[in-house]
Amino acid sequence: MDIEQFRKAGYQAIDRICDYYYSLQNRDVVPRVEPGYLREHIPLQPPEEGEDFQVIADDYHKFILPGLTHWQHPSFFAYFPTASTFEGMLGDLYASSIPNPGFNWLSSPACTELENIVMDWSADLLGLSSAFHNASGIGGGVLQTTASDSALVAVVAARSKYQRAHPTAKMEDLVIYTTSQTHSLGAKAGLILGLQVRSLDVKLEDELALRGEVLRTALEEDVGRGRRPFILIVTVGTTSTGAVDNMPEIREVAKDYPDLWIHVDAAWAGMALSCPETRDKLYLEEINAFADSFCTNFHKWGLVNFDCSTLWVRERRNLTEALDITPVFLRTKQGDAGTVIDYRNWHLALGRRFRSLKLWFVLRSYGVQGFQKYIRRCIDLNQHFVKLIQSSSDLALATSPSLALSVFRVVPKPRSPSPSQPPSPPSFDSLNDLNRIFYGRLSARHDIMLTQTSLNGMFCVRLAVGAAATTEEHIEGAFRIVESEANAAIETWDQTVNGVALVGFRKAGYQAIDRICEYAYSLQQRDVVPRVEPGYLRQHIPQSPPEEGEDFQVIADDYQKYIIPGLTNWQHPSFFAYFPTPATFEGVLGDLYSSAISNPGFNWSSSPACTELENIVMDWSADLLGLSSSFHNASGVGGGVIQTTASDSALVSIVAARSKYLREHPEARMEDLVIYTTTQTHSLGAKAGLVLGLQVRSIEVKAEDHFALRGDTFRQVLEEDARLGRRPFALIATVGTTSTGAVDNLPEIFDVVKQHPYIWVHVDAAWAGIALACPENRQQLYLDEINSFADSFCTNFHKWGLVNLDCSALWVKDRRKLTDALDITPIFLRTKQSDAGSVIDYRNWHLGLSRRFRSLKLWFVLRGFGVQGFRKHVRRSIELNQLFVRLVEGSQNLVLATPPSLALTVFRVVPKSRLPSQRPPAAESLNELNRIFYARLSARHDIMLTQTSLNGMICVRLAVGATRTAEEHIYNAFNIVEKEAEIAIETWRQSESPPMIMAQL
Repeated sequence: MDIEQFRKAGYQAIDRICDYYYSLQNRDVVPRVEPGYLREHIPLQPPEEGEDFQVIADDYHKFILPGLTHWQHPSFFAYFPTASTFEGMLGDLYASSIPNPGFNWLSSPACTELENIVMDWSADLLGLSSAFHNASGIGGGVLQTTASDSALVAVVAARSKYQRAHPTAKMEDLVIYTTSQTHSLGAKAGLILGLQVRSLDVKLEDELALRGEVLRTALEEDVGRGRRPFILIVTVGTTSTGAVDNMPEIREVAKDYPDLWIHVDAAWAGMALSCPETRDKLYLEEINAFADSFCTNFHKWGLVNFDCSTLWVRERRNLTEALDITPVFLRTKQGDAGTVIDYRNWHLALGRRFRSLKLWFVLRSYGVQGFQKYIRRCIDLNQHFVKLIQSSSDLALATSPSLALSVFRVVPKPRSPSPSQPPSPPSFDSLNDLNRIFYGRLSARHDIMLTQTSLNGMFCVRLAVGAAATTEEHIEGAFRIVESEANAAIETWDQTVNGVALVGFRKAGYQAIDRICEYAYSLQQRDVVPRVEPGYLRQHIPQSPPEEGEDFQVIADDYQKYIIPGLTNWQHPSFFAYFPTPATFEGVLGDLYSSAISNPGFNWSSSPACTELENIVMDWSADLLGLSSSFHNASGVGGGVIQTTASDSALVSIVAARSKYLREHPEARMEDLVIYTTTQTHSLGAKAGLVLGLQVRSIEVKAEDHFALRGDTFRQVLEEDARLGRRPFALIATVGTTSTGAVDNLPEIFDVVKQHPYIWVHVDAAWAGIALACPENRQQLYLDEINSFADSFCTNFHKWGLVNLDCSALWVKDRRKLTDALDITPIFLRTKQSDAGSVIDYRNWHLGLSRRFRSLKLWFVLRGFGVQGFRKHVRRSIELNQLFVRLVEGSQNLVLATPPSLALTVFRVVPKSRLPSQRPPAAESLNELNRIFYARLSARHDIMLTQTSLNGMICVRLAVGATRTAEEHIYNAFNIVEKEAEIAIETWRQSESPPMIMAQL
């Protein structure tokens, strides 16, 4: 798709989104489809040739939209609010067009700086104290994917802090505290990290809130038994009932346990803190006084499209000390100087989407007062529903209403079995049976959606208000339906945002499409690396969000003036750093449609099309790469799932491997378990070990083996560890290392693993795996071995695979290993399809609960390019890299450091003439020369490459992948490289001693 084709398709996408919202109220809330419906309409394999986008878009409307649960419908009252806004959609659209994985400041300054600022804005909006602000230099905020990720990060930081303070503490003694009403994120964190979770019972008479005495009793019991309390997850607004744990009492208890980290999960209710009148009941004063971390989700009740979870910590150092892995290719002078935040050290993965843009758009468009107005309106609408329930003779509140959430049940007037007998109240179990009948009737409807819950065994129904278009009319309609179904259930039991501004969105949407086109047209004339210094953005953006909402034209203009100039342009044809991220217009449009729907498809019924399309396109992608049928979802045994990044994919695989090993070896101790990586493995291996608290053994690989792991080396290490009583359970084998593109010797590794069948082999092919699309690459990348013995396999379509960030594909041979390790199913997530086992619920295949509709953009790309178009892109990148290799080989001053790998070349300066003496320079002297060389390259703005270190040898990397890169850009890159090498050599020659060299550096 070229720029003008994108403009046309973009306008049509905006129009169709407008049509969708105009028609939304007339649509069913719950789709009329059955599991497997989508496979009847979509071919089993991806198309060979790319399809016209008009055909793809038409199929989206014919087959995907009818299978969606409409979370933005004014009669959607299930789960939690997810109020999508047009401002958020436009933010996603702009961000998708510049898919920069802002893992450090240099990788895109504006991404880091804007997040830094809007997290402080958001803290102000919610009343959080300055201790949580990034501007404090001590605490700070970061955008995560979901509240589950936020909680997991908080638990990892708390564990790391505790273990530093208590180095003798054993992992099996550490305890996470939650309650029976805490979101499943607490139990899932325990599952993932292999830690004890103690769920404290809470009482109905306490409104299901944790009380201080209950906590104190549990802590005293556990300390007496030698356990180590290290974190408590306090909830402000439980998912089930909106309960708020009694933080004043908890604060008093926590004073006696200073090592106990307090994480406050306010995933949905935290948004209400924007209204001053709610702050006392939500205990803001206590949050500010003693919480170590605080989380709320703007993608729930905060008017921002999915996903956008905000996490603040009182002391950022606790995060970075727990999560910092810095290989040499990620080092920058700004990071080394400590003048910037590198957000990759604040969360689980390396890459991350530009989420702060949509949050900025929403905060500016609504302003503080507009935000407060929306929250208050939801609360008022819920109060209206509460009054209707209270007026009913057969319905009753199960708990006190909480903000925009009500929990109720059918409690019929006592019936008399005969005129001569007085009426008797029904039994507890009988009432539960009645309410199951009641909810069964509600869940069979398509014009409304609510969810169930259980309160200490009492079956109830929940209604959550949050859709922007919901009015009193919809509340009254919901009550009429509820009352009607209650009456019908009793009979059976007896026998057995106002005014959606679509015009403004259409205009702003057209303008966004035009500006993305203008950006694409002008890209080659722009700098690759922006000319900004750390802190530049704070000069242009106010310290606090606006009180009144701003006109979107002003916001969009500021985006052009202040954000675009601070971006590192990863799509530039002269961007050769890190790894390829070739965004495509098909992917941008997929993100746009997905953002408009904003469905967190955690299970099949929450949006059937989201699950079914992912199921199909993961099989398409497996076919594209040549993976065997054992990895297909259609096999019913293995299967594929889209993760956020390769780091998440590796972490999930290690969790599954550990769970499998511990089930088979129940006597094994956590501290004896070992993950194996190599010195060239991506930092995801070391980070998995940090997060999970497991040993990671990094095996040294040799230059003469092209930095690949050999079988004999692996066997020797396993034998050594066996003698030391260690427990090998997982190996991360790499197909295409980040540093050099090295491919571990899988045939030799396979022979070793045959003798150790309990070792899980995870193959990380994050960027190089995409080359498997071309049959000629499959032998050198060991596809036969991957299909034969890999337990899991990952590649990132958002790297070399033409899909916008984020889209990491993970396949497993046995899906049960994932679900056994990750399944947490509270009652409000249970559905008849899930209970019947007839569907995949992807929430059990990854770390979080909610998830974006990523499969849509992957489907758009696979159809838009087809198999042949996909292969053409990969082959072209390899050919361009080969051109650069030939130029380096013809140079007098440049040499290849390793054999080229696909679209990646690693080289260095080794002067062949004009040496200061006839003797070859010493290794350290050559390293100094290459540091000078790379320092000169990294000071440029017209090109970007990155450095690496190969067993202490400083080198430079060039990775080809941008869709606009042509031969002229390769020649230009070489000319720049050769010129800078010559200047570096002259500088180096003039240096008479190491001190002089260091002074020049």
